[in-house]
Amino acid sequence: MEKIENLKKGTILNNSELSDLFKCSPRGGMRRSLKTNSLVLISYKGKKPYTDVRKDNELWRYTGMGRNGDQKLDYMQNKNLLYSNENGIKVYLFVAENEKYQFIDRVLLAGEPKSERQEGEDGKERDVWIFPLIEVGKGKDIYNFLFSFSRDDLEKVENVLSYPQFELSLHSVDPLSKLMRKRGIDTLTGPGGWFFTKSKFFNNPNTKSRNKNGYIDEIIKKNSKITKGSFGFKVKIFSFLNIFSTSSTLVLSPDEI
Repeated sequence: MEKIENLKKGTILNNSELSDLFKCSPRGGMRRSLKTNSLVLISYKGKKPYTDVRKDNELWRYTGMGRNGDQKLDYMQNKNLLYSNENGIKVYLFVAENEKYQFIDRVLLAGEPKSERQEGEDGKERDVWIFPLIEVGKGKDIYNFLFSFSRDDLEKVENVLSYPQFELSLHSVDPLSKLMRKRGIDTLTGPGGWFFTKSKFFNNPNTKSRNKNGYIDEIIKKNSKITKGSFGFKVKIFSFLNIFSTSSTLVLSPDEI
């Protein structure tokens, strides 16, 4: 295999093939490559001291770097993973067993890591960081995605944009998810670590809202004051991207609500 982009879910590589493909070290569970601007995450099944990566609904839970003592978020690859969305580092998840490395998918950090108690290699309890990850699937830049449609189609046919400001709002959530499914797109990505999936999981670390990521339907359910079709609310619960029509261009900026 010559290109990382040709990797398909379920592909099995050996260690040599993996390190050759990503131009990364052949050792370790978190392998950074500057040449390919990638971070390869490997979970070795049953290998102590790390807990196996596990999947809760759509989110994978991956234990950070550090074999003994409390793990630090600013330590080596933990820091790279923490800021991977904003810095544009592409992250790839593998599960390894019996020298076989199975490709799960390219992943994005899907929220703040959580602290958990686990036993270290020395047998002592310590704090580790668990990173939530979500599979990208087929991804596309939101600029390119929206520019593939006319404004009239987005407003009048697909109901994604709303008149008169032609912006993405809370009203856009269901139509945009439906449109992504129609076009076979799993994840839309944007500046500053912003992303939105067809399952309506969003991430925006730059918003002033306390809701920086999560499933939009679940957030709405927890807040009885918010109705999903309320265009006037304009994304009070989470900061989507405002998309304003300025002549022939679209300008994206984080919502300040």
